[in-house]
Amino acid sequence: MAYRQSPFGTPPPEAPRDSQEGVPVQRGRRVRPSPEPEPPPDVAPPPPSTAPLPRQAPHRDSLPLRRAVHRARRRSRGWLAALAVVMAVIAMSACGLGGWLMFSDDQVADGLTVPMDPTPSATESPAPRPPVSREADPDPLTEAELFPGEVITVSDARYPVVAVESVPGCEAAASEEMAALLAAGDCAEIVRATVLTADEEYAATVGVVNLADSAAATGLRDEIESGAGGAFTALRSDGVTSELGLSPTVLGFNTYGHFLVYAVIGVVDGEPPSREDPRVATLVADLVDGHLVSRLESRAT
Repeated sequence: MAYRQSPFGTPPPEAPRDSQEGVPVQRGRRVRPSPEPEPPPDVAPPPPSTAPLPRQAPHRDSLPLRRAVHRARRRSRGWLAALAVVMAVIAMSACGLGGWLMFSDDQVADGLTVPMDPTPSATESPAPRPPVSREADPDPLTEAELFPGEVITVSDARYPVVAVESVPGCEAAASEEMAALLAAGDCAEIVRATVLTADEEYAATVGVVNLADSAAATGLRDEIESGAGGAFTALRSDGVTSELGLSPTVLGFNTYGHFLVYAVIGVVDGEPPSREDPRVATLVADLVDGHLVSRLESRAT
């Protein structure tokens, strides 16, 4: 950083000082202070005084005060000892509970049941895995397997079945864009049905797509999620479902092994359904993740 000289002139330099404080330098010569005179060597210093120091009379309140302080200290030590015992008990209890929780979490994570006594116990059997390919699961889907009755019951909800069909080759159950993706995944068949809600306000076509393997099912799901997968067509029948698919619908879907499960949901009166509609979410949960997946679990290994 550059500096400029002040227009008011340069102040005179401060007079230099010697390293000893308070000693000025005059005309280039250093003035030293005069040394203090030393006592004559033959004069001995006076001996220290041996007179006893005066004793201060004790305050008459000092003895009770000391006793009160002593009692207060004993009480505080007692409270501190009790507090230490309580904190130790709490710490031991907390350590025991934390260890139990961590041990419990490890058991759940490992899928093992650790016995609490020396007697060994049988481990739980692992959950069945969905079939990963049509080669390992060659049996075709059937209408009776997926829709065995006239009503689908999930928990307390009942969904009457109004139409069922099996579509070999898959193209007739999908739009042109979706049909191309199904062909790429070696789709063998789609089994689907149209159901109603109990109040007949909503209708849905639900189906299972039989693909070559789980990779093809996952790829189809990703294409649908990206918005480039086209659409599945609705299965219409006489009555209140005759207009299903002719107005906006909502598509819910999931995968289970080499299958893709889906539901095309519409409002019977033709109003467009909303993805945020809680009844639409309930239909997807009941029909796709509930009914269809439960029917396919018999194929798990």
